[in-house]
Amino acid sequence: LWLDPQHAYRLNLDVLDISHLSQEVGAIQIKAAVRDLPGQLAPVQGRMVAGVWVERSKADSRPLLLLAIHHLSVDGVSWRILLEDLEHRTSGRVLPARTHSIRDWSDYLVRESHSQQRQAELMIWRDVVKDSVTLPCDEQISEEENLIGSARYYESRLSSHVLEQLLSATPVYKAGIDDFLLTALGLALYGWRRDYYGLRGTISSAPLLVDLEGHGRESDASHLDLTRTVGWFTSIYPVRIDLDEIDLDEALQGGASAGLALRAMKEELRRTSDRGLGYGIFTLVE
Repeated sequence: LWLDPQHAYRLNLDVLDISHLSQEVGAIQIKAAVRDLPGQLAPVQGRMVAGVWVERSKADSRPLLLLAIHHLSVDGVSWRILLEDLEHRTSGRVLPARTHSIRDWSDYLVRESHSQQRQAELMIWRDVVKDSVTLPCDEQISEEENLIGSARYYESRLSSHVLEQLLSATPVYKAGIDDFLLTALGLALYGWRRDYYGLRGTISSAPLLVDLEGHGRESDASHLDLTRTVGWFTSIYPVRIDLDEIDLDEALQGGASAGLALRAMKEELRRTSDRGLGYGIFTLVE
């Protein structure tokens, strides 16, 4: 991201001068600065933004701005807004008109929590989470072991033919890609859990819960304009996976039970109309 030196001065940024270094050494310095930036954030002390102004050789390229913002203050949508605003300022253009603030949004959520509609929705969320269980595991993972460096990643690929079939099926079943993905996840988890308990001579068929994340800017009913509002609006809410009545073997083989599982998942995802915003409202109030 490009800015002029006057902007760097006004923002009171740390300065990294690599103008006297070779391109290779300078690139290493930049990578180190990017790696260290998140560690400068301190939300308890109110430091939500950290930045570094990088002075580079004029023969190579113009100065560079490195910027890190704590997730409490920014989400994925916010980054798009910020980059557009910075582009406007660096090109001398006037910023677009401001939209409603995150405080306006917070006040709306508090008012919503006391509405009759939201109070009635509370029963829905209690029904979603009741009688659910966690997935079994061989042992508990300690905090010392629960690190990003200990994570394992598994990758599986679909052929273009299968993917094309999947995407073409969405209008036929009047379903979104989320419906298909969560149905596949639910069937896989049920199958995995059955195999786990089968090896131990036991059985479990209670519903499972997964957390679904949305951008949280479900603002139609609020009549608030959040299109250029910076903040963390992300919503997370539980989705109930209850496939106890599904013939698992038939579903996994692509039989009629797979369609029944999809229908059950669609109905579950449509218990509420605003992608779980109400669940977050109750969490906020509590």
